[in-house]
Parts: sequence; C-alpha cells; structure tokens
Amino acid sequence: MIRLKVIAATSMFVAVLSMTSTGLGYAQTGDGTARERPNPTERADNAQERRQQREADRAEAIDSFRLERTTERCAATQDKFQTAMTRAAEIKSNRADKYAAITAKLENIITRLDVSDIDSSELSGQVAVLGDMVSEFKGLFDIYQLALEDAASIDCVTDTEGFILALDEARSLRDDLKTGSAEIKTYIRGTIIDTLNKIKQALNSDDSAGEEEA
Repeated sequence: MIRLKVIAATSMFVAVLSMTSTGLGYAQTGDGTARERPNPTERADNAQERRQQREADRAEAIDSFRLERTTERCAATQDKFQTAMTRAAEIKSNRADKYAAITAKLENIITRLDVSDIDSSELSGQVAVLGDMVSEFKGLFDIYQLALEDAASIDCVTDTEGFILALDEARSLRDDLKTGSAEIKTYIRGTIIDTLNKIKQALNSDDSAGEEEA
C-alpha cells in the first residue's frame, strides 16, 4: 500500500511539474548535472560603498558622450525605477513561493521513499543542487533590487556616473536572473522529472514482478 502511494504521489507530482511555469545561475552540462558559476558579488549596506564597489568592478570607463547624454535625459526617466522596484518585489515573492512549494513536495517524496526502504540518494542529491540554484537566484535578486533602489535614489544629474553604474548593474543582473530562472526550469523539468520517472518505472516493475510471482 505504501509503495502504491509513493507511485501515485510521484506520478501526480511529475504531471504538476510538467505543467508548472518556473521561468523568469546555474547552467547544465551535457550529463544534466549543474555547472558551477561564480557566487553573486556581495554588495554593502551603504549606498556610497555600493557605488565604490561597482566602480571597482567595472572593466572600462564610461565614455564622455554617454555621461553627457545621460545627464541631459536621466531625470525624465528616473521615476520608472519605482515601478521596476515594485514589479521586482512581486516577481521575487512569486518565485520564492513556487520554489519553496516544489522543494517541499520533492522532500515529501524523498521521505516516502525512505520510509519504504527505496533508494532516494539520486533524488536527494538533485534536490540539494536545486536548493543551491535557488539560493544563488535569490542572492542575485537581492543585489538586483539594491541596484534598482540606487538607480532610483541617486541624483542622476550631479552623480551621473553613479547612476550609470547602478543602471548597468541592474541591466546585467536582470539578464542573469532571466538565465538563472530558465536554467532552474530546465533542471526541474529535465533532470528531476527524469529521476522521478525512473523511480516510478522501477516501482511499477517491482509490483509487476511481485504479481507474477504470486
């Protein structure tokens, strides 16, 4: 009975995962395992220190033409960052809730497998990798929100360079977040669902063999 419940729970969750959208980093290698990426750059709590960190991280100087053009135009568009900050907070909350729900259901399946003396080591390892991927995504999102906050609050006319530094970081992190979200989705729908299907098939095969012996 317990094995049947495990099969049912696994089958239902595979169906749910297949329909769930988790798209907004980790990248995957050809064998479906996670490839390490550098940890997110930490940012200071103080806005001025964050500016200095961005300046130190920047590989090239900001050209004078961009500085002049941005000084002339930035004030008219800076209010848009408030909208971006609100939207970012909503996306972060939604993603966090989805990832937490998926992880909880996977951990529940692992517990059922363990209770039934069924090997859960492969799935457990993949859930741990997923946890690392989600943690990196959240870390990047924290820094992204700080960049948006700084871009919105800096006096872009008197500190145009600081504004551009925050703006460019926000744009770069936005791209990283899109990539990271897509890779989490691929890892779940590819690697984890494949493992769940293998577990289900193995359990079904064992049950069939038991019925034949009976």
